[in-house]
Amino acid sequence: MPRLLRSVKKVKKIELHPIAQLVLSVISDFNFIFYTGALTEEAESLIESSIRLEGILDDDGMFQVISPIFLLRISRVPLESLIKKDTITYQAKEFQDDQISKKIWGDFFVQLLSSFNNTDLALLKVKLNEFLPRDMRYYFFNQNVISEKCIAKFSNLKRGVLARQTKKLRLKQKTSFDSFIPYSNSDLDEN
Repeated sequence: MPRLLRSVKKVKKIELHPIAQLVLSVISDFNFIFYTGALTEEAESLIESSIRLEGILDDDGMFQVISPIFLLRISRVPLESLIKKDTITYQAKEFQDDQISKKIWGDFFVQLLSSFNNTDLALLKVKLNEFLPRDMRYYFFNQNVISEKCIAKFSNLKRGVLARQTKKLRLKQKTSFDSFIPYSNSDLDEN
């Protein structure tokens, strides 16, 4: 059962939950409709002041942030400064791993639906198959492996659009791999 944090002093240490860290790394690979870097520092501060953290609090005072991952992506302040009395906490012993995963990935999809740039759909398919656990893929899409057809339906675009993006993505990945120049151990020994 979620609760509001009564005393900020209860939190001794704060970190991102491992699943939240994973989702944050997935998010960093995508382009979104709006570029937050165009906002003024005052606007960013206003956004930061509206962030309400949610997380798991254990008996030792460890607080693991599980939400809002997308807003943390634009925040420049340390997590410690975002802890307030309106922080939503879940007791570690009451919140199971599958509930945590559903909460974090659910938030991911809520944000995705409202701010994702659909030019990255091929990358989305790759990232979801790579990072979204199989049980979560089945939970959200009723599929063990996310297909082009599934992403086309999800994005309400024709499958051909996704096929072209997939082709461009493969070409981009091949080009970046082909431009890799390995070094030899002797290059390192010179210094």
